[in-house]
Amino acid sequence: MRNILALMGVIGITGGIASGKSTLRDLLAARLSAEAVDADLIARDLLENDHGVRARVAAEISPLAYPGGGRADRAEIRRVIYGDPAAKSRLEGILHPLVRATWTAAAVRARSENRDLIVDIPLLFETDASKHFDFVITVACSPEVQRARLSDRGLDPDIAARIIAAQMPVEEKIGRSSQVVWNDGGLEALDAQAGEFVSGLRAGSSSVEGEEIRSAAPSFSVPPATRTWVEVDPDALVHNLAYVRRAIGPVPEILAVIKANAYGHGTRLAAAALAQGTSLFGVATLSEAREVLDARTGRDIVLLSPCLPAERKVAVDLGLIVTVSGADEAESFAALGNARVNFKVDTGMGRVGALWQDAARTLERVAGRVAVHSISTHLPSSDANESFTRAQLERFARLAGDLRKLAPEAKLHSLNSAGALRFSQFAGDIVRVGLLLYGCSPLPELQSECRPALTWKARVTLVRELPAGSGVSYGRTFVTARPTRIAVLAVGYADGFPRQVSGRGACVLIGGQRCPVLGRVTMDQIVVDVTDAGDVMPGEAAVIIGSQGGETIAASELAGCADTIPWDIFTGIRGRVERVSSEP
Repeated sequence: MRNILALMGVIGITGGIASGKSTLRDLLAARLSAEAVDADLIARDLLENDHGVRARVAAEISPLAYPGGGRADRAEIRRVIYGDPAAKSRLEGILHPLVRATWTAAAVRARSENRDLIVDIPLLFETDASKHFDFVITVACSPEVQRARLSDRGLDPDIAARIIAAQMPVEEKIGRSSQVVWNDGGLEALDAQAGEFVSGLRAGSSSVEGEEIRSAAPSFSVPPATRTWVEVDPDALVHNLAYVRRAIGPVPEILAVIKANAYGHGTRLAAAALAQGTSLFGVATLSEAREVLDARTGRDIVLLSPCLPAERKVAVDLGLIVTVSGADEAESFAALGNARVNFKVDTGMGRVGALWQDAARTLERVAGRVAVHSISTHLPSSDANESFTRAQLERFARLAGDLRKLAPEAKLHSLNSAGALRFSQFAGDIVRVGLLLYGCSPLPELQSECRPALTWKARVTLVRELPAGSGVSYGRTFVTARPTRIAVLAVGYADGFPRQVSGRGACVLIGGQRCPVLGRVTMDQIVVDVTDAGDVMPGEAAVIIGSQGGETIAASELAGCADTIPWDIFTGIRGRVERVSSEP
């Protein structure tokens, strides 16, 4: 379900519907979800029933409610806050921090429970509640109608103008786009229009008063008890696959590398998302191949790493295309059945493959024994050493003439992700892409063309204040230089958050703000500085990799702090980190 934040304009929509006593707020709640959260009710509940909050409010209200002494009780708090506009006005400066805290609590509660939230527009601007939701809609009458209604009530035009200005334009005030439902035809018509609008959002697109509605972000359903998780957007995988196709042209086949749990993104999810635009999948192990076979994509599977001798019979029986480097290896497969092989040539990687100088002689022996599906080589530095890579590709191209004579049906492939972007003229028959499919460009200058498919999050478990001079985490390698508000996150090196980033400037995002990681990363927890991050609460989601607000932490940034590479970060995300796919 895509979660919606509904902003209720105050003028003209808070009265009862003619057919009954329900308000549009009630009807909108029914339109949105069975148990849509009403932020106003949560705020009232906190102010009335939370002992800590009520005590703070009472302490501020008592001198105003009882100038001669005494302490406000619950009824007095309600009277002052909700029943006495003048008193409420006097208390605004005092209560704003509490209002922000309670409304933010409402937003966090609603999002963690995968529910919608209904908010009055002016109060929203006292919080950053909108950051927790996929859609923001405004339900109100047009400014012109609002001015007319306020004028009919005898309100001073200047005051009316200030009231309207306090609500609009919403887009500017909350710093993100919102879809707006205006109506000038009465509450019943506005209710019907809001219902149509919400139904359109649920379906993914609609049109209200000529305005096209689009989903702004994928929606993920994550239970509030989930400590750390990865959100994977299949649409991003498809977007990146389309980018690869544009880069290499229409002819070459695409081999999507989904080994190592699809670089941490989830093998079955990636296989399902990428099957439509790929011809083959590449894996490293038999267990990975079985998982792809279970996804029933109908695509051939290339085992990119050499088989152990004990694995060869199973690989042949499963119909895998196995990688071989020599004639003896090929002969062993030939004895096991109808094997298909990918003959590997070492043109400079120095790991797997027949040496390029011996490739033709070796392939002559291989081709006589098994079916050669493809002939390939691997590029060790296509992202860093252009001259070496070009020489390597030219060497393989020269070999191709002799090799094709020996295996006329074999397909040639040499390009990996960086090679596909930098050397597409050498695309051959197949292009192997891995990292690029997941939205991480090996060439930083082309990152803007990609859409990262993975967001890694962890929940805040605790927020507390530390005085200046406090040590943080093991070894006390970080000591606070000022009073510091810290948040503890439910993620550590046992989840794949690299210990190597300790003390090296790593950050997470909370509320769209960068929050530095303090001290050493521990097995199950990290500590971050949230002093400048506003109202951070337990249960709130922090972004480890991904975007929030206007900020982004890319996998490459975290990798840089750990002195490693994005491949290592993605594949290092451990099994206890849940994988969640976006909902359709």
